[in-house]
Amino acid sequence: MGVALGLRPQQPLSETVILLRELAMSRRGLMKESTATLNRQKVLKHPLLKRQCAARLRQIERQVKQLDAEIAEVIRADEHLHRRATILTSIPGISDVTAFTLLVEMPELGTLSSPQIASLAGLAPMTRESGKWKGKSFIQGGRAILRQ
Repeated sequence: MGVALGLRPQQPLSETVILLRELAMSRRGLMKESTATLNRQKVLKHPLLKRQCAARLRQIERQVKQLDAEIAEVIRADEHLHRRATILTSIPGISDVTAFTLLVEMPELGTLSSPQIASLAGLAPMTRESGKWKGKSFIQGGRAILRQ
């Protein structure tokens, strides 16, 4: 069936990309924890709890900086990823974090057409239609992490 459709086999993920995905997952967890701690800090009244929240936020910030440094080092060590990251960050509005997320969560980037990539990211409009019924177009599906 793949031959009949002209499909090519997917390349397995490299060990570097697998390592970067692990780092990305940890970074996302810390960012969620930071948001939760900030929200909790807004309603606290007790001085001890406020100090503990502030200390936890400083700790999270340090850990995120460590992860960012490690991620940058891993990307610099891989020539292919470094070249792709440089191209992505040359686009206005694309930060190092956004480029890193795209590299990790969408390794197909650069091998597919623009409409295919938009659909994969969940950014392509999908029209809801059935028979004579015509619906509106919505942006949906794809990889939620990329939209976030």
